[in-house]
Amino acid sequence: MVVLLRLVACCVGLSSVACRNSGSANSHVDAGFTGTVVRWSVSQPLFGTETFVANADGGLRYRLEPAGGKPKTAGSATVRPQELKTLARKLAELDCCDLESGRSGIPDEGKPSLTIRLSASNCTVSLWDGEWRKVPAAKACLEAIKPLMVKAAGKPAPQGM
Repeated sequence: MVVLLRLVACCVGLSSVACRNSGSANSHVDAGFTGTVVRWSVSQPLFGTETFVANADGGLRYRLEPAGGKPKTAGSATVRPQELKTLARKLAELDCCDLESGRSGIPDEGKPSLTIRLSASNCTVSLWDGEWRKVPAAKACLEAIKPLMVKAAGKPAPQGM
């Protein structure tokens, strides 16, 4: 009941604390979760749009739409539940939900967001592109999801997106 109340509070935006650590540390991908459990997205007019989604059923989707009419990249894959549990454990260990932007943006800089909807961590974190690449804690969170992004894309994800 407490977990349900925390999830409801998170969904209606009543408490950011309720959105964090709303599950037990031993139950990383809750059997009750369906749909998207991890989402990475960024859109920046000069570079394009990149989206990665991992679903509770193990389905992965990746899409990159570069600006300027360059060829799109899209792919999908499926992973075993254990791979999502491993990712959930890693994101929780890294305290990805505790990340906060520490600066103002630079003109034309994208602001990627990472949404985590796993029983140990539930949040959306938005940082400036440079923060995801240069702040060690943020870079570690992005590096944790990159192997699944690559698997879904079928090739390495581009740098700087």
